[in-house]
Amino acid sequence: MKKSYYLVFLTLIINACGLSNPPKKGDVLKEWQDPTVFNINRLPARATFIPFQDKVAALAADIDQSVFVKDLGGTWKFHYSSNPQDRPSDFYKEGFSVKDWDDIQVPGTIEVQGFGYPIYTNIPYPFTLDTSVYVLPEENPVGAYKTTFDYRSIEKGEEVLLHFGGVASAYYVWLNGEFLGYSEGSKTPTEYEVTKYLKEGVNELAVEVYRFSSGSYLEDQDFWRLSGIHREVQLITRPKAHLDDYSIRTDFDVSTQKGILQLQANTSASVDEIDVSILEKDNLVYTKTLEKGDQDFFIENQALEVDFWTAETPNVYTLLLELKDKEGKTSEVITQKVGFRNIKIENGQLKVNNKAILLKGVNLHEFHPVTGHFVDEEMMLKDLKLMKAHNINAIRTSHYPQPEKMYEFCLENGFYMCDEANIEIHGIGADLQGMNYDRSKHPAFLEEWEAMHLDRVRRMYERDKNQSAIIYWSLGNESSNGPVFSKCYDSLKKWDKIRPVVYEQADKVRNTDMIAPMYDELDVMEAYALGDDPRPYVQCEYAHSMGNSTGNLKEFWDLIEKYPKLQGAYIWDWVDQGLQAYTEEGKPYWAYGGDFGPDDVPSDDNFCLNGLVDPDRTPQPALKEVKKVYQNISFEWENVLKHSLKVKNKYRFLNLSEFKLRYQLKESGGKVVQEGIVELPKIKPENEGIIHLPIRTISMVRSADYYLHLEVLKDEPLVLLTSDHIYASEQLPYQLASEYEKLTTTGSSLEFGETDEFLEVKNENFSVEFDKKSGKISHLNYGGDEYFKEGFTIDLFRGITDNDYGWKMEEKCAIWRDVDQSQCLKEFSFTPVNNHLKVNCNFEIGSPTKYASIQLQYEIYPSGDIVIHSTFKPLQGKLPILPRFGLQAVLEEGLKSVGYYGRGPEENYIDRKTAMEIDWYESEAEDLYWAYSRPQENGNHTETKYLSVSNKDGDGLLFVTESIPFNFTALPYAREDFLVADNAPNLNEEQKKKLRLRHTTDIDVRENVYLNIDYGQSGVAGNNSWGAMALEKYQLKPKPMSYSFRISPIDAKSNVHQLARKRVKASEKAL
Repeated sequence: MKKSYYLVFLTLIINACGLSNPPKKGDVLKEWQDPTVFNINRLPARATFIPFQDKVAALAADIDQSVFVKDLGGTWKFHYSSNPQDRPSDFYKEGFSVKDWDDIQVPGTIEVQGFGYPIYTNIPYPFTLDTSVYVLPEENPVGAYKTTFDYRSIEKGEEVLLHFGGVASAYYVWLNGEFLGYSEGSKTPTEYEVTKYLKEGVNELAVEVYRFSSGSYLEDQDFWRLSGIHREVQLITRPKAHLDDYSIRTDFDVSTQKGILQLQANTSASVDEIDVSILEKDNLVYTKTLEKGDQDFFIENQALEVDFWTAETPNVYTLLLELKDKEGKTSEVITQKVGFRNIKIENGQLKVNNKAILLKGVNLHEFHPVTGHFVDEEMMLKDLKLMKAHNINAIRTSHYPQPEKMYEFCLENGFYMCDEANIEIHGIGADLQGMNYDRSKHPAFLEEWEAMHLDRVRRMYERDKNQSAIIYWSLGNESSNGPVFSKCYDSLKKWDKIRPVVYEQADKVRNTDMIAPMYDELDVMEAYALGDDPRPYVQCEYAHSMGNSTGNLKEFWDLIEKYPKLQGAYIWDWVDQGLQAYTEEGKPYWAYGGDFGPDDVPSDDNFCLNGLVDPDRTPQPALKEVKKVYQNISFEWENVLKHSLKVKNKYRFLNLSEFKLRYQLKESGGKVVQEGIVELPKIKPENEGIIHLPIRTISMVRSADYYLHLEVLKDEPLVLLTSDHIYASEQLPYQLASEYEKLTTTGSSLEFGETDEFLEVKNENFSVEFDKKSGKISHLNYGGDEYFKEGFTIDLFRGITDNDYGWKMEEKCAIWRDVDQSQCLKEFSFTPVNNHLKVNCNFEIGSPTKYASIQLQYEIYPSGDIVIHSTFKPLQGKLPILPRFGLQAVLEEGLKSVGYYGRGPEENYIDRKTAMEIDWYESEAEDLYWAYSRPQENGNHTETKYLSVSNKDGDGLLFVTESIPFNFTALPYAREDFLVADNAPNLNEEQKKKLRLRHTTDIDVRENVYLNIDYGQSGVAGNNSWGAMALEKYQLKPKPMSYSFRISPIDAKSNVHQLARKRVKASEKAL
């Protein structure tokens, strides 16, 4: 990810850290300091597979059932040193006592288990860059691990491998005191041949892990900088006749509708034959016995009767390889889940099985809020289930290969994958971001770094070459596009002649098969779509979802669905990377950068919180918007009078006859008038059709709204989903209110009394008092009960979102911030009119310069109804946009139950409301709050026609629009809870930043509800979080604006829906 306002800071870092100092001749570097040394004794990379002793165990796919695999994970002994000089240098020797050492879990990460501290940075490296030694010893903590395990005697001809799934960032390893090797590269496996070092009985394994290494220069990803053995550790025993490696190609011939299998198996010399089988569950699809030829075992272009695989139709088969020795005895059995699919780029489009697909994607980090970079299978499946439920069909493994199990889960559950190499060099320099860097000192341009780059790409490819869910490869992220990446591209194209290779930093030059930019604006996307570059266009990152964000997602997809070359994008990103932490009082919160370690720890603060889900995978409100925009079925009226709908099938491979449609015709207030379920017709993929709903003619009230609510279900759900899952939804207007009934406003005559300070208006049923100096309501009393603690206050600002900070709203819109201090009540007057009283409060905003005027007019009726008219007028020609325009009241304690007719049930904003339907919702005010990890603006609801707030007895207030639908928030939090005083005049930028870096535990629930009734807010924006404002059409411009609403008293017997269909003026037309 990029963040342009770091550029000056980065330039200072790069200039100050010694990058201008070349290595001195004769310097002896440690392996972890030398970029030309990234492995010692490591075995060549290969495809990952688990050997089993027989077919039954292999098909069960339970590693614990394999006699060949010994899991070495669990509790190890551990010693932490702050630098290499202080480490126990001879701990690897046999008999070295570790009885006083700490315990640590493997797999796991060091820093989340109480050793050292986590560091989060986005672009800057968390250590000093120094090309004389690359990593300074004094900045490099070391973790010493040790464990013991029992092993049997080794049979003749057996080989034993020691397998590490992933270690960050560099490590040495010893077995029984003997040095095995060294490796760098945190996210791909390393293996060592250990047969001669094993002994029968107890064995000692020692691992020395360095937090940083020269390899860390290529691991400058936007994530927590954690170290340790974070993936599995295994002993893998290979019988004399065994498989060394294999590669498969599972293509699909669309013209013949047959799968095409190619296989090459490399084995030990003792393998005499291989029985190859393809199974669909328990059914045998294909079998063949291969006899060893002059070299190895081959299957070339074998046609198979299979169904194709796609993300929509994840038809998965099991490849089974049964290896036999020269006596015909089974030596080991290997299985691999496969899908048959054809991948190609044709006519400017990425195609799967001859169909141009749309990638509705997210970026996925390997992250767990408790265990850091160790993610268990339960969390993987939790992620995929949530993604599937929200119409996400593609994952970019940002920015490194994920654990192998994730690829199998993606295949089985239907996800396209972009597999990305573990390369990012952002802090030294990246292209396309306006960064100034010295290419002569950048690894992407230096020959001595070439081998390390190629090694990472090769290890990714070899490990994952047989993973059918991968439809294309990525060379890495934000690392510039030096000649090293051209060689990586050419090499990967040579190894894999089918799947495309992309690289975002290549932009539009040759070494990328697709254009894969990040954070392009809508106009840039459209310009490319209309241009002559023939390559597909898929944004590798877009819709930066930091905090209250993800606005204008619909606009992105309107463009993508319009132009053939635009084929999707990956949201940044899936999960907030917040680590579980606790206050001294035991309150939990999500920690982010700077929450650990000393005050000067490198940190990019809460920039790790960019997800659609919380760290524990609780969906955030924006995820509903993603589901709606990504959905694959759309509806619109074909003829409302005939109850006919136009249905569009956006699936590429599914017919809509597999789905059914549940419909409800609702009257405003939530009353279901009619409902039913119909089968959807046979509409082929990428086609449209018409469906007629059996809606009977009904008598409709002219003052009520009627909406048709549509939900798509499936009797046989897609994988990971349940039979009640909703695949798509829509709300269509059936009849909107055309005119309103007259509200009865009669009652006993009004009395009013005036002093120098107050105006009181009352009768026997209610009273309202105004403060004549502030223009606020100081008391609002119905039936002897107070309802306002304070109100109404003019409100033109909001709690600053992360996107707002990005475009510096707090500076650009400062004139709207402290309106309660800068507003001047220019006029307070009242006038009796017929049976009611008008109170006028005219304000000017700004001091000494006047920026705007706001007029509040109150119409007070004997019934106790009060109509408020609010009008905004700019007084200057050039003014910044308004974060909001509205009024805030503080309600008395006890008024906490909320009901509303508007968009819900979750928060929504003018540029993020597509998924939220207009309906009647009920909630407690506290439940309308969304706890973003850094507290900020939240809880808004748009297009509200009426709103009730009541106490436990049902007594309360009803707010009804008298003009246009309004926005509202009703939260037991004050605005200042989400708006810290970072505009204080004597604070520097660092002090301001610290003030706004708050957590959910820093704010407490208040006894009073703070109610906003607003004309509107500016959108939350959604392009990026470092400068992009909401789209212009979603900005609240400083132009003349007005809106009106009514306050009516209610009790438990009140029918709020009937009251809301009435207006003070009978001639009032519905809007």
